[in-house]
Amino acid sequence: QNPAWEVIIGGLLFQAAGHLARRLLHEQQPPSQYHERREALRRISPALRLVESHFTEPLTLDEMAHAALVSRSHLCALFNTALSVSPIAYRNSRRLVDGQRLLRSTDLPIHVIAYTVGFSSAQEFNRLFLREVGMRPSQFRRAFDDKSQNISSSSTTISSPT
Repeated sequence: QNPAWEVIIGGLLFQAAGHLARRLLHEQQPPSQYHERREALRRISPALRLVESHFTEPLTLDEMAHAALVSRSHLCALFNTALSVSPIAYRNSRRLVDGQRLLRSTDLPIHVIAYTVGFSSAQEFNRLFLREVGMRPSQFRRAFDDKSQNISSSSTTISSPT
Protein backbone atom coordinates (compact mmCIF):
# COMPACT_ATOMS: atom_id res chain seq x y z
CA GLN A 1 0.00 0.00 0.00
CA ASN A 2 0.92 3.60 -0.50
CA PRO A 3 2.43 5.09 2.69
CA ALA A 4 0.24 8.16 2.22
CA TRP A 5 -2.81 6.03 3.10
CA GLU A 6 -1.36 5.40 6.54
CA VAL A 7 -1.11 9.14 7.08
CA ILE A 8 -4.63 9.70 5.76
CA ILE A 9 -6.15 6.95 7.91
CA GLY A 10 -4.19 8.17 10.93
CA GLY A 11 -5.48 11.67 10.32
CA LEU A 12 -9.07 10.47 10.02
CA LEU A 13 -8.76 8.48 13.24
CA PHE A 14 -7.28 11.55 14.93
CA GLN A 15 -10.19 13.67 13.66
CA ALA A 16 -12.72 11.12 14.91
CA ALA A 17 -11.04 10.97 18.32
CA GLY A 18 -10.97 14.78 18.50
CA HIS A 19 -14.64 15.00 17.55
CA LEU A 20 -15.55 12.44 20.19
CA ALA A 21 -13.41 14.18 22.82
CA ARG A 22 -15.00 17.58 22.07
CA ARG A 23 -18.43 16.05 22.20
CA LEU A 24 -17.70 14.39 25.53
CA LEU A 25 -16.29 17.61 26.97
CA HIS A 26 -19.26 19.73 25.94
CA GLU A 27 -21.88 17.32 27.20
CA GLN A 28 -22.79 17.62 30.83
CA GLN A 29 -22.57 13.99 31.86
CA PRO A 30 -22.42 12.50 35.29
CA PRO A 31 -19.03 10.83 35.89
CA SER A 32 -20.60 7.37 35.74
CA GLN A 33 -21.88 8.00 32.19
CA TYR A 34 -18.49 9.36 31.14
CA HIS A 35 -16.76 6.21 32.39
CA GLU A 36 -19.40 3.98 30.83
CA ARG A 37 -18.93 5.71 27.49
CA ARG A 38 -15.16 5.54 27.75
CA GLU A 39 -15.28 1.82 28.57
CA ALA A 40 -17.64 1.18 25.65
CA LEU A 41 -15.24 3.02 23.34
CA ARG A 42 -12.36 0.90 24.60
CA ARG A 43 -14.39 -2.29 24.03
CA ILE A 44 -15.34 -1.37 20.44
CA SER A 45 -11.87 -0.16 19.43
CA PRO A 46 -11.04 -3.47 17.64
CA ALA A 47 -14.24 -3.10 15.61
CA LEU A 48 -13.38 0.55 14.85
CA ARG A 49 -9.95 -0.50 13.61
CA LEU A 50 -11.54 -3.21 11.46
CA VAL A 51 -13.90 -0.66 9.91
CA GLU A 52 -11.03 1.77 9.25
CA SER A 53 -8.94 -0.86 7.51
CA HIS A 54 -11.72 -2.75 5.66
CA PHE A 55 -14.63 -0.33 5.14
CA THR A 56 -14.42 -0.76 1.36
CA GLU A 57 -15.12 -4.48 1.72
CA PRO A 58 -18.52 -6.05 2.41
CA LEU A 59 -18.04 -5.76 6.17
CA THR A 60 -20.84 -7.34 8.21
CA LEU A 61 -22.09 -6.84 11.73
CA ASP A 62 -20.95 -10.40 12.53
CA GLU A 63 -17.38 -9.59 11.46
CA MET A 64 -17.31 -6.43 13.55
CA ALA A 65 -18.72 -8.27 16.60
CA HIS A 66 -16.16 -11.04 16.13
CA ALA A 67 -13.33 -8.47 16.05
CA ALA A 68 -14.56 -6.95 19.33
CA LEU A 69 -15.15 -10.42 20.86
CA VAL A 70 -18.79 -9.67 21.69
CA SER A 71 -22.21 -10.67 20.37
CA ARG A 72 -23.93 -8.67 17.65
CA SER A 73 -26.49 -7.23 20.06
CA HIS A 74 -23.83 -6.32 22.62
CA LEU A 75 -21.75 -4.62 19.91
CA CYS A 76 -24.79 -2.55 18.92
CA ALA A 77 -25.34 -1.55 22.55
CA LEU A 78 -21.65 -0.63 22.97
CA PHE A 79 -21.64 1.47 19.78
CA ASN A 80 -24.79 3.22 20.91
CA THR A 81 -23.24 3.98 24.30
CA ALA A 82 -19.89 5.12 22.89
CA LEU A 83 -20.86 6.91 19.67
CA SER A 84 -24.67 7.14 19.65
CA VAL A 85 -24.80 5.27 16.32
CA SER A 86 -25.09 1.65 15.23
CA PRO A 87 -22.05 -0.23 13.91
CA ILE A 88 -23.54 -0.32 10.41
CA ALA A 89 -24.26 3.42 10.49
CA TYR A 90 -20.64 4.02 11.56
CA ARG A 91 -19.36 1.83 8.70
CA ASN A 92 -21.59 3.63 6.20
CA SER A 93 -20.51 7.01 7.55
CA ARG A 94 -16.89 6.03 7.02
CA ARG A 95 -17.72 5.01 3.45
CA LEU A 96 -19.47 8.34 2.86
CA VAL A 97 -16.43 10.27 4.11
CA ASP A 98 -14.26 8.48 1.58
CA GLY A 99 -16.93 8.98 -1.09
CA GLN A 100 -16.83 12.72 -0.44
CA ARG A 101 -13.06 12.69 -0.78
CA LEU A 102 -13.29 10.89 -4.13
CA LEU A 103 -16.03 13.23 -5.36
CA ARG A 104 -13.78 16.21 -4.58
CA SER A 105 -10.51 14.78 -5.88
CA THR A 106 -11.42 12.61 -8.89
CA ASP A 107 -13.61 12.60 -11.98
CA LEU A 108 -14.69 9.00 -11.42
CA PRO A 109 -18.35 8.33 -12.21
CA ILE A 110 -20.55 8.28 -9.12
CA HIS A 111 -21.47 4.61 -9.53
CA VAL A 112 -17.76 3.70 -9.59
CA ILE A 113 -17.18 5.72 -6.43
CA ALA A 114 -20.12 3.95 -4.76
CA TYR A 115 -18.61 0.52 -5.45
CA THR A 116 -15.06 1.70 -4.66
CA VAL A 117 -15.98 2.83 -1.15
CA GLY A 118 -17.86 -0.40 -0.41
CA PHE A 119 -21.52 0.15 -1.19
CA SER A 120 -23.31 -2.69 -2.94
CA SER A 121 -25.15 -0.32 -5.26
CA ALA A 122 -25.07 3.24 -6.50
CA GLN A 123 -28.67 3.66 -5.31
CA GLU A 124 -27.67 2.84 -1.72
CA PHE A 125 -24.77 5.32 -1.93
CA ASN A 126 -27.04 8.04 -3.38
CA ARG A 127 -29.79 7.46 -0.79
CA LEU A 128 -27.42 7.52 2.21
CA PHE A 129 -25.42 10.43 0.79
CA LEU A 130 -28.57 12.51 0.39
CA ARG A 131 -29.78 11.62 3.89
CA GLU A 132 -26.45 12.26 5.65
CA VAL A 133 -24.93 15.09 3.59
CA GLY A 134 -28.13 16.83 2.55
CA MET A 135 -27.52 16.76 -1.19
CA ARG A 136 -26.99 14.21 -3.94
CA PRO A 137 -23.41 13.19 -4.80
CA SER A 138 -23.69 14.96 -8.17
CA GLN A 139 -24.77 18.18 -6.42
CA PHE A 140 -21.90 17.82 -3.95
CA ARG A 141 -19.40 17.44 -6.77
CA ARG A 142 -20.80 20.44 -8.64
CA ALA A 143 -20.76 22.56 -5.47
CA PHE A 144 -17.16 21.63 -4.81
CA ASP A 145 -16.17 22.25 -8.45
CA ASP A 146 -17.87 25.67 -8.33
CA LYS A 147 -15.98 26.62 -5.17
CA SER A 148 -12.60 25.48 -6.54
CA GLN A 149 -13.20 27.35 -9.79
CA ASN A 150 -14.08 30.49 -7.85
CA ILE A 151 -10.92 30.16 -5.79
CA SER A 152 -8.70 29.54 -8.81
CA SER A 153 -10.29 32.35 -10.84
CA SER A 154 -10.01 34.80 -7.96
CA SER A 155 -6.38 33.86 -7.39
CA THR A 156 -5.56 34.62 -11.02
CA THR A 157 -7.04 38.13 -10.78
CA ILE A 158 -4.86 39.13 -7.85
CA SER A 159 -1.93 41.14 -9.06
CA SER A 160 1.22 41.90 -7.17
CA PRO A 161 1.77 45.50 -6.09
CA THR A 162 4.18 47.44 -8.30
